[in-house]
Amino acid sequence: MGRLVIEVNRLDVIKTDDPGGRDEPYLWVYGIIIDENDQDPGPLRFVLTSDPRPGNLGSSKVKAGESKVIPASVGRFSREINPIINLFVGGILVFAWEHDNTPAQTMKAAYDDCATILDAFLQQRVSTLQLGAVTPEQQAALQADMTAAITARIKQTLKLGTLNFDDNVGAEPAVHVFRDASVAESQALSFNLVSKRSNGRVIANYRVRGELRYTP
Repeated sequence: MGRLVIEVNRLDVIKTDDPGGRDEPYLWVYGIIIDENDQDPGPLRFVLTSDPRPGNLGSSKVKAGESKVIPASVGRFSREINPIINLFVGGILVFAWEHDNTPAQTMKAAYDDCATILDAFLQQRVSTLQLGAVTPEQQAALQADMTAAITARIKQTLKLGTLNFDDNVGAEPAVHVFRDASVAESQALSFNLVSKRSNGRVIANYRVRGELRYTP
């Protein structure tokens, strides 16, 4: 068995969401590992989770041109790999948010809901031996399910009187099939996360960087 490290470690602010020019960004990060191991001690089979709460990159606000270090507690997963007939799949899904007034417990509940949805999606693909690329239609369906789960949690918060909700600044996956578990591989990760208005104008833009690294 080898070891796979999945991590994102830097967030660069290209354009801020806040009209005042400073954002308080935070991330949702999911690790993805498909091998013979049951990666999570809880009910999840292929999805790894981390701290998703607002403030997970620190509470200080940043402006365009500034950066945030992503703590290991948020963006790093390291696991021993037990390959499936000498291959396995590793990946990551990153959501970026700009914090306003959504309660931390609401976002944590929504994050957990999305982890369950993602894991069910992966389990279905594995059970039908679909280890290749996800089609645009499949990705759209998964995104719709996650969006519905997030919206449902936020609607519950309406009862608490919260009006200025956290803004999503995009989500992007990166998945790699390691076809020979005896060979070391590494892949740079770069996510360009953008939120836009209906007319196409960019509201906010963050870049997240990291690496996917396997050592036999």
